[in-house]
Amino acid sequence: MVLKVNEEERDKLMIFLKEHNMTSCIVEKKCIKRKGSKKDERGSTSSSQRNIQDESGDRDDNGDNGDPDSGHEDIELPEGQCPYCFISPCVSTSNITTPWVGNGQPPSNANPQIRKGIYRRFWKCINNMYGWLLPQYLDKKKRVGRGEWVVMHKREIMPECVLELFRELCPNPVGIQYMGHKLCINWE
Repeated sequence: MVLKVNEEERDKLMIFLKEHNMTSCIVEKKCIKRKGSKKDERGSTSSSQRNIQDESGDRDDNGDNGDPDSGHEDIELPEGQCPYCFISPCVSTSNITTPWVGNGQPPSNANPQIRKGIYRRFWKCINNMYGWLLPQYLDKKKRVGRGEWVVMHKREIMPECVLELFRELCPNPVGIQYMGHKLCINWE
């Protein structure tokens, strides 16, 4: 079972586990920061920033080493709001127990197709919650697409929280890279 909790909740959970003599618990602390635009600075991001594409060995075709938000400073998000999908609670953690998510499987050449079906369901979940229309998401889409809006195809950028979860549950075999985001670029 995967629980994503803040530091206070983690401490309470550890106390609960100790009181009930439970020891098989893995606790991993990750610091997730969200960045906002900096008009006067361009450059590398801070070392404390979490870069999901680098962790999973993904290829990213937008030319900025897998970081769609490079050149942005940290900003505060409302409590409980995911820094990737901008929905509260996070769409990936709130749907993790649904039957269509499954338990995952070992690395296989069939996993990309399995992930594609799951991504489509998450696309629908986010669409039903109007997540694709949130101002934060639209800003992110503009930054990743280099400010170009293309009307030929309707494509949305799957949030990193969903990508990371299902790349862990249904990974590619060793040596096969993930496709990354398929961005639509203006053809001139």
